Amino acid sequence: MLAVALIIGRISHLNQKQKKALLTHESLDEERQAKLQTALYQLSMALSSPLSEDDIFQKVVDTLGKVLGYDYANFFMVDEESGARIRKAGFNWPKDLAHDRLLPGQGLSERPLLDGKLHYSPNVSKEPSYVPGIGGSEVDVPVRIGGT
Repeated sequence: MLAVALIIGRISHLNQKQKKALLTHESLDEERQAKLQTALYQLSMALSSPLSEDDIFQKVVDTLGKVLGYDYANFFMVDEESGARIRKAGFNWPKDLAHDRLLPGQGLSERPLLDGKLHYSPNVSKEPSYVPGIGGSEVDVPVRIGGT
């Protein structure tokens, strides 16, 4: 498993300026930037001890969820054989929503894997590849591990 997609969802607490900055990669306001730096610091501290791969994934989504205030976050890895995205860790993800395995062509998290770019969807229910679940908005971020 080389490619990873991190899904962070339901970010309705962002104002219009923050959403625009997210989409255009503009600078975030000082408060948001400070939160991001705090998250990165806390994550680096948490990852400085020996951890299993699954523990690392869980630390990432927990830190992003708690420090940046996301309602939920998931970490998916791509199975190289099937191309399916397998959920490896989640923050505040409802137990009754399975979505532990997304096949190629399903879900919004496939987009960053195809083009290597961050994707923001302000209303996921309007997206054709959306798999019904929580709804709201979603950010999908590609992360590469161990390869190009």
